[in-house]
Amino acid sequence: MVYLLGVMITAMECGRGPAILNSLLSVLAFDFCFVPPRWSFTVEEAQYIVTFVVMFLVAVVISHLTNLIRQQAEATRLQERQTAAMHGLSRQLASVRGIEKILQVAVQHFSKIFKGQVVVLLPGEKGKLKVAAGEVSSVFHKDLVKELDIARSAHDAGQMAGWGTKTSPKTDILYVPLQAAHDTLGVLALRPQDPKRFLLPEQLYLLESLTKQVALALEVERLVRNEVPH
Repeated sequence: MVYLLGVMITAMECGRGPAILNSLLSVLAFDFCFVPPRWSFTVEEAQYIVTFVVMFLVAVVISHLTNLIRQQAEATRLQERQTAAMHGLSRQLASVRGIEKILQVAVQHFSKIFKGQVVVLLPGEKGKLKVAAGEVSSVFHKDLVKELDIARSAHDAGQMAGWGTKTSPKTDILYVPLQAAHDTLGVLALRPQDPKRFLLPEQLYLLESLTKQVALALEVERLVRNEVPH
């Protein structure tokens, strides 16, 4: 029972792989310390071999089930954080007016949720992307022209590009288009604190959902400006 308890705790804290390793080491330790002849890995009676196999299989099943429970709990917590993040951004966007303030809210919100540096690029008069919010030096460390080309490809294609994607994956910046109903209004550039740790699929889904909220707010602001007589 102590052996199985140790396997279950290892599965909860460390995952399936370490739990299976714990199972194997525990079986070997049981053989070495308690099965005659003691202090040896030699097994004199065949019944102990069956015992070892059953112990190991039971431990593997327990570790698998415990790992599934752990994953479900993590998924539930992630869904709660996603829901809270979406509601939080919606409330903040609803309380501000003007493109500059909307982008400032977006930069602060995305930086906090995804733990990275963020800038927003919007097309200028000739369609050239320019930084409209965020600190340029915090995101673009070198080769600005190349990074802007990647941002342009994300804008034109309406799909993510850069870090962790199939388009220019070697860069440490992830470019997410601000996709409205019928147009791409700009690009959000995210530089994570740890480029070696890619975002989970659930985080990418949240990132896309939040950028759509920002794009919707920008589109509404643009429509309101066009309707106001000058």
